[in-house]
Amino acid sequence: MRPIRIAGTLALGLALLAACADRPEPTAARAGPAPSFDFSNNPDNGNARIVRFGDRVGFLLIDAEANLFSLQAGTNRQFGCVNPPTYLTFHDVQQILENPDDPEAGQIRELRILKDAYLAVYQGPFPFSDCADLASRKLAEGFGSFRNTDNDLVIFLRETSNFNAFGFVAQGTLQRVGGGTAHYNGVSKCVWDGFDGAQLFRCKDKINLR
Repeated sequence: MRPIRIAGTLALGLALLAACADRPEPTAARAGPAPSFDFSNNPDNGNARIVRFGDRVGFLLIDAEANLFSLQAGTNRQFGCVNPPTYLTFHDVQQILENPDDPEAGQIRELRILKDAYLAVYQGPFPFSDCADLASRKLAEGFGSFRNTDNDLVIFLRETSNFNAFGFVAQGTLQRVGGGTAHYNGVSKCVWDGFDGAQLFRCKDKINLR
């Protein structure tokens, strides 16, 4: 099964890109002829554009074979069952836009890193019925590292024969609910190889808790 993002990120990245275009002109002046360049924004030379921002998206990982599911996120909200959450942080996100003038029409490569991700592992199967059911199935929780890459973030918005590879690795030493610690390793590796993503997603999702 393909890992599920709990919330979207593209809109924020695009909003920040638009904000760059609205940056005011520099107010400093120098004597003599005006220079022919301006460092208030990246030059519009047709090259790829790099956008960096913070985000708080969560990733759900389901390992049907191990009968486990896990959450890797920037908050311990746990599907809305802990409200308000007691832990909040941000992913460091970098997107490379191959078509800055119309980002969704071109390739967007994304790197997402979170050094202090909230990690929680639950007994399967997924989904759960309610928050009480979710709490009763929690096996371990804690903090660790998270790294996600996507070679073409919105490939499904355009017709193309290109492939896309994406996925993440999350690791950490977690506190078991019954006492003691366990090492967590969650890995998701996916490939998208056509326009009909519902049929052509291929993922290998694995949760290891020892």
